[in-house]
Amino acid sequence: FSCAFREAREEHLTEPDPYEDLLGKDAARKALIIARELGLNLELSDVEVESLVPESLLKKGADRSWEALRAELQKSVDMGIRTKVVEARSKGHSLRYVGEIDAEKGKIFVGLKSVPPDHPLARAREFETVASFTTERYTQSSPLVLRGPGAGAVVTATAVFADL
Repeated sequence: FSCAFREAREEHLTEPDPYEDLLGKDAARKALIIARELGLNLELSDVEVESLVPESLLKKGADRSWEALRAELQKSVDMGIRTKVVEARSKGHSLRYVGEIDAEKGKIFVGLKSVPPDHPLARAREFETVASFTTERYTQSSPLVLRGPGAGAVVTATAVFADL
């Protein structure tokens, strides 16, 4: 995991502060925006988030440098992620970090989830953001899927330019 995260960082696919991604804050904020657009009256504190940052780095005064983060990911996170990947693969699934909104229950979850090969998130590629909507009309077997580039310098620059 630490090597994959390093590669994503080198490709500028992560937030400038890697803790934003690993703590799940970026995904939580995005899921909250969508939930509010769906009419849910929720706050960021209502989002259940599975952080990938080791507890040792969350302590006050901890070294928050990239080097310390990478070393701690290797020491404390890699094996746990590997176990989850092996478990998912044993079922033919993929492991994805997702934001999931249950509009009926008024809940948001952000974290790792095992998804089957026919799930839209299982087919997401490196630079892609995928949103899958399941409703009465768009069922589990045929969800409404939006996909497109979701990270990188070109996408960010285009979005900033469009906002101007």
